[in-house]
Parts: sequence; C-alpha cells; structure tokens
Amino acid sequence: MMNPNDPRAVLAYDRVKFAGQYLSPGLCVIEGAALNNKWDIRAGYGVIGGTAWFVGTELSEFSITFKLYDESDWTDWEVIAPLFRTRQKTPSWKGLDVEHPQLKEVGIVSAVVKKLNQPTMDDETGVWSIRVDFIDYPKRPQLAAKKAEGTQAEPVDPIEAALDKNIEAIRQRLGRLGLGNLAGTGG
Repeated sequence: MMNPNDPRAVLAYDRVKFAGQYLSPGLCVIEGAALNNKWDIRAGYGVIGGTAWFVGTELSEFSITFKLYDESDWTDWEVIAPLFRTRQKTPSWKGLDVEHPQLKEVGIVSAVVKKLNQPTMDDETGVWSIRVDFIDYPKRPQLAAKKAEGTQAEPVDPIEAALDKNIEAIRQRLGRLGLGNLAGTGG
C-alpha cells in the first residue's frame, strides 16, 4: 500500500474509481472495509487449548462517504450516482468494480450497493455528505476449509494425531488392495 502521507498519493486516497472509468466526486472517506477471516475453534472437554480451523472469509461491509464541496462536485455526483441507484434485476447481476488503495489492501476489488443514503449537510459552510454502504462482492468464491498451519512448534493433540495416523494407514491398505477410490485417493 502506498503511503497516504506522500503528497503524490493525495488523489489516489481522496477518490475512488468505479467500473474502471468513473472517478468519485469531491473527497471520499472509506470506513469499515476489512478482511474478515472466519475460524472454527475446536476444543475437547478437559483439554487445555484447542485447534483453530480456517473456514473461509466473511464478506466485508463498508461505507464510502462522498463529501461534496461545490457545484462541480454535485455535477460529478450526478454522473456517478446512477451506478449506486441500480436495482438487482437478474440472477447474473455482477458487482461494481472499485479501485482504491485502502480497499485493495484488504482484497476488495468489487462490491454491491447495500444502501444509498440521502444527502446531508455537514455544517453551515455548504459541505454536503452522501454515504453509500457496500458489501464486498468477490469475483469467484473459493472453497477454503483447512486446518491453520502454525509457525511455532505447538504440542499436537495426541488423540488427533493417532486418528490421523490410523486414517492414513487405512488409506494405504485400501490403495494396495486396489480400492483407493473408497479411500478418496482416486487410485
């Protein structure tokens, strides 16, 4: 991620690009975008500790607030607003491509509009804000359930280790008998 304090990065952080061509009006503020990992934590009765199994990621919900300062910002808003007013009409509806360094940092490249809020005046200076709530829309969902691999040597649960050893021995025996397809090895 580029340094947001670098003067050359100002435009990249102040604006969001939508659908590969529409640049957001005014100043944008992104809140709530995150990489949400989902874990299944397993612990046995009478056992100290447990194991964590990564079961995927949850979709991130985030918002972008567009701060509109002058007439040109309102003109730019009217160009981009139809992207947010679209209703889902078909099962094959796709997410809206979004480009911003903060969203890229957490893996968000596409989103769907959850809620388009009304314009509100921030203060008496005439600055208006329009908040749009989004839901992350991954390009292709992938299967990801697996046991987390640690970087530290942790004691292995002896019961789980014995079960894994027995399962592998059964798979090998079935493979030698030509019944590998029963063991899920395809052999």
